[in-house]
Amino acid sequence: GPFPLGKNSTEIRYRSESCLREIRNPQPVNVKHRLGQWRLLRGDLVAVVSGAERGKRGRVLEVVRKSNALVVEGVNMRTVVVTRPDGKKETIRTEAPVEYGKVNIVCPTTGRPTRMAMRFLENGRKVRVSKRSGEVIPRPEILAKRRVPVPVVGPKDVGEAVAHKKTLDDEGVGIAWLARDLNRMSLLPEEGDVVGEVKSP
Repeated sequence: GPFPLGKNSTEIRYRSESCLREIRNPQPVNVKHRLGQWRLLRGDLVAVVSGAERGKRGRVLEVVRKSNALVVEGVNMRTVVVTRPDGKKETIRTEAPVEYGKVNIVCPTTGRPTRMAMRFLENGRKVRVSKRSGEVIPRPEILAKRRVPVPVVGPKDVGEAVAHKKTLDDEGVGIAWLARDLNRMSLLPEEGDVVGEVKSP
């Protein structure tokens, strides 16, 4: 049936907020066929290199890892009728996912679609490198901004200083536990003793 009208694709923080759940969430692929490593990230500028949408470019709005697909801005548009909260119907257009293998990232140096390789810098950081130009492809700036803001300290939350304050004097606790264990070991019956018989002093 129709879904309530949700938010625009650029304003969606959670996939559940989309009014087009069936379009934005295709059937998942078998676990054995899912990609192990994703090199295309949300915010990357990509180009479609095969299929009916070949030649189009756009920013990645969303990654659907369970389906090996991407939602690219302005690519693979679909028309759907949705129901507004007031009961009125409205026709809108939105992007449907594109298969991961049909798009390539656009090289920031040459401006042409290219494949990527993973390399390590001298400081050990792992980066994406364009196979066409050999230049490092930086991570999209949009990933530095959290979709869900970090919760602030509320009136019932304690501050960081109070949370890290030492309230237990644990000096000597380990020795006390060791003494207790040794005391318990001394109460165990020795070899040759009869269980239930009290030893004479």
